[in-house]
Amino acid sequence: MKASDKAKLVINTNIHMTIATVDAQGKPWITPVFYVHDNSYNLYWTSYKESEHSKNIRNNSNVSIVIYGPVPPENNIDAVYMQATVTQLESENEAFPAINILSKHIQEAKFMIKSPSDVLGNAAWRIYKASPQTVSRRTEKGEVINGQYISKRETINLLY
Repeated sequence: MKASDKAKLVINTNIHMTIATVDAQGKPWITPVFYVHDNSYNLYWTSYKESEHSKNIRNNSNVSIVIYGPVPPENNIDAVYMQATVTQLESENEAFPAINILSKHIQEAKFMIKSPSDVLGNAAWRIYKASPQTVSRRTEKGEVINGQYISKRETINLLY
């Protein structure tokens, strides 16, 4: 299986990712969020607009993301690492397609978006879209340095 296919499998079979952000003073913050993706592997999630990571994203849209977990059929742990740019969706034109993508994954009713008014204006929630800039995963072959195994990453393209 190609590296890009393995990465897609990790993304397609998981529903949570971890996002790393920084505040205006450079203090790091990480948080797990539920996500879905579109056909171009842009990642979407909904968060409270005043949560720490949401405020950090408004200050600095560059984030790091990791998606990891067991991957069938080997049941090994694998991970996809991304450097991404995040956009907080601000208009109905942006929100409608994202709501359709988010609604494809069943969630508890209390987390479902019923209309754009749930994520725009005075609403507490916002929809965020992460557009990957670089994507990588661990290579199958690492390197031994001074008798110690070192994992290596390879950059991959999810669209090919």
